[in-house]
Amino acid sequence: MTQLRLELYQRLSANAGGGLRWLLNEKADEFYRQLATEQAEQARLLPWLLVELTQAGENQEDTRKTVTVAELRQRQPARASEIDALLDTLIRKERLLTGDSNPAREATVTIAHEALLRDWGKLKGWLTDSREVKGWRESFSQDLAAWQAGSPDNLLRGSRLATAEAMLQKYADSLFIGDKEREFIAAGVAARAAEVERKRVQQWRRILALMAGLVVSLGLAAWATLERDKAEVAATQAKQAGLERT
Repeated sequence: MTQLRLELYQRLSANAGGGLRWLLNEKADEFYRQLATEQAEQARLLPWLLVELTQAGENQEDTRKTVTVAELRQRQPARASEIDALLDTLIRKERLLTGDSNPAREATVTIAHEALLRDWGKLKGWLTDSREVKGWRESFSQDLAAWQAGSPDNLLRGSRLATAEAMLQKYADSLFIGDKEREFIAAGVAARAAEVERKRVQQWRRILALMAGLVVSLGLAAWATLERDKAEVAATQAKQAGLERT
């Protein structure tokens, strides 16, 4: 892919007053059109990637966010090679992203131009569409990290688990719910099922204990009745024997 085709230059000349922001918007649109035609999987990854590189603003504008390449790969391990190819294109050819490294010498990536967040219509639409699912995902990120570190107490339970199941159904095909989030939710569902089974077993044990107690009680009552009847019969017989002797 070329960064700017002749067609784009012609449109830029016709809209010379638009400035850099217009140019970036047109360049991004042109790139996305080509990507959708030539690399369908990468075109599907592009909205996810750019949204992951954006920090949602609370009562303020969204801003760029630097993310490690390793984190992006971890979110979509099955698509790691496609992510690498897309990053290479966006950094080296299209200049829409910048690559760098953090103090730990991990490769990082950042959106190159803040203007893309403000002015690129498609990206603004993707940000709006993903705001709910991404915000929900971040609401349990600390619990997820603790669970991954080996703490079972941080599993989603109750209403939070029910919400997670509803979101998973609503966004079943969303890339914003990665493998680790799906595993986390599945672990919560499994823990809930195990708890239901544990309570069911406990209930049956209580029922069996009550039944056993009832059987014992009935047995003792029957034995007591039998012994009483035997005593009454013996007393009657003894009384009759006494009368006969007199």
